[in-house]
Amino acid sequence: MATALQHRRRLAKLDTKGLTDRFDASVEFLMGRSQYGVECEFIYPSSTEPCPNCVPNSTGGSAGLYRVGGPMPFERPEACPYCKGRGGFDVANRDTAILIVIFDVQRGIPEWLKPGGTTQMPEGTVMVIGERAKHWDKFIKGVKVVLNTDVYSDGTTYELRNEPWPLGLFNASHKGRSRWFIAYLTRSEGAF
Repeated sequence: MATALQHRRRLAKLDTKGLTDRFDASVEFLMGRSQYGVECEFIYPSSTEPCPNCVPNSTGGSAGLYRVGGPMPFERPEACPYCKGRGGFDVANRDTAILIVIFDVQRGIPEWLKPGGTTQMPEGTVMVIGERAKHWDKFIKGVKVVLNTDVYSDGTTYELRNEPWPLGLFNASHKGRSRWFIAYLTRSEGAF
């Protein structure tokens, strides 16, 4: 009978590159050439851009002074016609990506892929699979996601239910990490 140390040595000698490559190719196929690959829109908290037409005051509003070179000259004491005297604009920060989306988490996902094993998922929970290098940081930034599909495109926003975690095999070509991750999303209660 082999000892635990012998077993570990045999496992360490296995070349898993072929298996990892096949797994990655399967996920790429699902993402790119099937009903599961869905273009999703990431919505980040908006940021404020300064008005290019007027000089801001100390509180962030408009000082009512035309900024030389601005697109719409105006006379003082009028409000800036470009920003209506606010001194800036709220800019929605958005991005898109292709993710694998599985809507029916209760029926479609094996227990071992659910966080906590047999944890019951709330109604409306959605599972997404994304590419770690491209999408992981987007989820961590407190993002909301709109899942744009032909089947389900009512504009509902979703937000991260739990921390994303790696999916697949670890590989040296991906800096010793798995290439993919899983995240669970729940319906969002409000906008930013």
